[in-house]
Amino acid sequence: MKDLRERLTSNNKTALTQAIHGLGGIGKTQIAVEYAYRYQEKYDYVFWIQMADDTDESIPHSSTDPSLTILNSYVGYCNKLQVSFDENEVETAKHAFKNWMGLNKNWLMIFDNADKPDCLESFLPVQFQGHVILTSRANSFTRLGILESLEIKKLTLDQANDFLIKRVSRQLNSTEEKYARALAIEIDGLPLALEQAGAYIQETAITFKRYLKLYKNLRIELLEEQKPVLGGYAKTVQKTWLLNFQAVEDELPAAVEVLRFCSYFAPDAIPYNTITAGASFLNNSIQEVLEQAIDPILGVAKLLKPLSKYSLINIEPGEERFSIHRIVQEVMKTQANSIEEVKELEEQVINVVECIYPWTDYDNRSVAFQLFSHCLIAAEYVNKNLIVTSRSTSLLGKLGRYFFYTGAYKLAEPLYHQALLISNSLVEKDLDKDEAIDQVVVSLNNLAMLYRRTQQYFDAEPLFIQAIDIVENQNVPENDLMLASLYNNLALLYKVWDHQEKYNRIEQLYLKALVIMRSHDDQSREVASVLSNLAAYYETKGRNQLAQKNFKLAIRLLRTKYEQGEINPDLGSAINNLANLYRSQEKYGKAKPLYKEALEILNESLGPEHPTTKTIFLNNKVNDEKLKL
Repeated sequence: MKDLRERLTSNNKTALTQAIHGLGGIGKTQIAVEYAYRYQEKYDYVFWIQMADDTDESIPHSSTDPSLTILNSYVGYCNKLQVSFDENEVETAKHAFKNWMGLNKNWLMIFDNADKPDCLESFLPVQFQGHVILTSRANSFTRLGILESLEIKKLTLDQANDFLIKRVSRQLNSTEEKYARALAIEIDGLPLALEQAGAYIQETAITFKRYLKLYKNLRIELLEEQKPVLGGYAKTVQKTWLLNFQAVEDELPAAVEVLRFCSYFAPDAIPYNTITAGASFLNNSIQEVLEQAIDPILGVAKLLKPLSKYSLINIEPGEERFSIHRIVQEVMKTQANSIEEVKELEEQVINVVECIYPWTDYDNRSVAFQLFSHCLIAAEYVNKNLIVTSRSTSLLGKLGRYFFYTGAYKLAEPLYHQALLISNSLVEKDLDKDEAIDQVVVSLNNLAMLYRRTQQYFDAEPLFIQAIDIVENQNVPENDLMLASLYNNLALLYKVWDHQEKYNRIEQLYLKALVIMRSHDDQSREVASVLSNLAAYYETKGRNQLAQKNFKLAIRLLRTKYEQGEINPDLGSAINNLANLYRSQEKYGKAKPLYKEALEILNESLGPEHPTTKTIFLNNKVNDEKLKL
């Protein structure tokens, strides 16, 4: 409110017109009302033009001619102010009232719901001494000389929580306060929705706990049970936004399809490539817009423009991503014609997210983190709809890998199990059999690696052996590298497993892996990993010269990549292993700079809280204690 007043009174002629814009139900009209009330003594005249009739639900926004609405209002104001015009030519009222605004000062004009702001240009004088405020779902007002509008954003969590508690007009105990806050989180700071929820709770006297439980099941259906009472809202959330959906559809039908599709994603940070990379899975109208565009990103921009225009989405400048308020998503979901349509949209999300979600490692961990919420919700759709496809298997494996990479092993395990179950089911049903068999191998390997990491060695071994048997029996050259990886992983299991008979097989497995990997180009990182593992094995056998040689070979390969700008945790681990060798030989001075370098690399690549980083920190601490002796 203070900001709006300062802008209007800044003595800048271009600031005499200000726009308040934002999502429907965000409180734009209420701010304009409050401004007019608070500063009424500063004005001799206050004019209010309702650009769309929100009280008559039979009249959609798109069917109301805003120019005619303004002209009729100007006729009325001319009559009240006794400004003369030719009553036989009502158009003359427009020029008469514009002239009056140009000659007089200390007046305030508010155009409420000016969702087509360009039409105002011809109704305002070139120069005037009053103030103009318009509220709008649109977000561009350059034709009116407004380069920086006031965007009304959702309430903060604390503001929304305070609103709900005050709205119900009763004392709350600590339990109820907790559920009030949880409800504020669900409603996500939208004032109109908060008013509907608060009015329902206040009028029915039910608890916040009960309402929250009902809301999680019924969503928009529950909100629609109660019309807003306070705040001057004429329509409920759903009815407010359905008008905007229709306006967008009139402008570009494919844009509504984008909104429909994206309503099944997590609400925040939806990347453009959900539309570009996943185009083949989407509605034909979306594909047509993308195909006709010079560049795919320009096609996405065209699809998003009408959605942004009506503040249905919030585009993050320069980031190629956008967000949707979660209640906009809920309203959009109510427009589905059948359960089958919902399932189809949810499967589209699964397919698209699987396409864009990476197999988490150091190089793409930031991308995986950014897309994590979308991958999580897509995995929920797999469970909900029992989707049995190679893509659903891959998606679950990728999400499990993310948890594995971040050390959340308990969260990774059920995902790996489910991926294995689905891939086995695909093999049994003879659906995409070759791809399904590959998925079985990947799932077996993932689960076995998890068991190895969590010291469940008896469970890990048969899974590795089963995967190796499958690949060896396939005898497909394209799967050589997978076989090499499996040999390496089984060797790692035997290395940490206190079992002499199995321990003696380690060298053979590593050497078999190295032969395969060295026959392929650009496998330096993988070769380095096996060399480092082999060196660690030699160390345990007391073959220290071979151990040192292989550690140094591994570090040399990884350091070459590092010097080319590739920061990889494998280099840190390899350096740590060589430091451990020196420490075991009581060469603590040689070990110290290596531990320091390893920690620097691991802190940068994995972070200080990762289990591997913590282990190397402890190794360094032990080495320092030995140095002090």
